[in-house]
Amino acid sequence: MSGWSQTAYRYTTVHSIGSFEGQVAYCIEPGVGQHSGDTLTGQDESYWENYPASNNVTISPDTVKLLLGRIMQYGYQGNVST
Repeated sequence: MSGWSQTAYRYTTVHSIGSFEGQVAYCIEPGVGQHSGDTLTGQDESYWENYPASNNVTISPDTVKLLLGRIMQYGYQGNVST
């Protein structure tokens, strides 16, 4: 979809912000890969207010915001633990 791809893995990876026991992070920036050793940061509402339609030719920016809102509402929030 829109040139994105996903590789199958036999394990689950959990990402956190700041340290191995930091706040859980969701990799939700469409079209941007995430690799081991990358530094994760957060975005505020202004990023999504100006979300360009060119990032996803399949789903409209309003639908992307709606779905991400559901993920943030129902997804795990808190710190991860080793």
